[in-house]
Amino acid sequence: MDDYVEFIDNITLYAQGLPIALEVLGSFLPGRNVDQWKVALDGYGREPKKKIQEILRRSYDALDDLTKEIFLHIACFFKGKAKNYVIDILRGCDLNPEYGIEVLTEKALISINEKKEILMHDLLEEMGKEIIRQESPTEPGERSRLWRHEDVHRVFMENTGSDKVRGIIVSRMNGRGEKIHLNSESFSKMKNLQIFVTPRDIFTGDHVNYLSNELRLIDWECCPLSAFPPSFYPKKLVVLRMHKSRWDVINPERWCQTINRMHGSQTSPLGEVQKTMQNLKSIDMSNCRGARKISGLSVFPNLVIAQI
Repeated sequence: MDDYVEFIDNITLYAQGLPIALEVLGSFLPGRNVDQWKVALDGYGREPKKKIQEILRRSYDALDDLTKEIFLHIACFFKGKAKNYVIDILRGCDLNPEYGIEVLTEKALISINEKKEILMHDLLEEMGKEIIRQESPTEPGERSRLWRHEDVHRVFMENTGSDKVRGIIVSRMNGRGEKIHLNSESFSKMKNLQIFVTPRDIFTGDHVNYLSNELRLIDWECCPLSAFPPSFYPKKLVVLRMHKSRWDVINPERWCQTINRMHGSQTSPLGEVQKTMQNLKSIDMSNCRGARKISGLSVFPNLVIAQI
């Protein structure tokens, strides 16, 4: 009926293709008049939203452990990202992304659009982030994933990171957040950090003593570091993006020297070096300050993308 058309449009827009959202919201509406629909749907109603969250949580709890990890990575970090990019990163994190993404799609917990991007309903994203928050409600440094600028700022400023932190993707400050100053010990407690992504102008400071060798993804635009720590041996790294950073930080020749040093040799055979760095698929060295020439890319035998 015409009186209900506007409300139906609102419901379908909110559901975003999530069947359970239509089912639960719809269950509150039969037999009610237009005014009652309006009351029920203002702000989408607390009770419908609570009911949906309860059902969605049961769907999450039924997943196997690896698929749960994939779901949480997408909810916290990779919503809207290209499917193949996410698969490369998650495979590097020792997960099974092809299977996990297929399961999540079948259960309508994610969807893949025509651009091959991974989409997730806002309620599912909210649920995933709340699961992470509940890992440590009062101390963000004890959580597995960090994405809010306020939490990341607190962890670095108070040096409260831990080996539980596996991923940090910093949101932009939107003109309000404070910059984060690094010191030599800033990453020292994050032994299991696998993912680190930050937009420009978030971090300051040119020296840290430690970066996790577990890192799979580094996307650090305008990195302020003058060099990576001598102990940094990123043999599991899949994506390295250091757009507009100092050339000395990512010069491939230095990576050769690092690997040689770790092998206790001045001139380790190239085959040994290539074996060590075989996971790296993408490197972005574009607009780096001080670049003169590029050599040593053969250190990365499976490199697919090199932006220079």
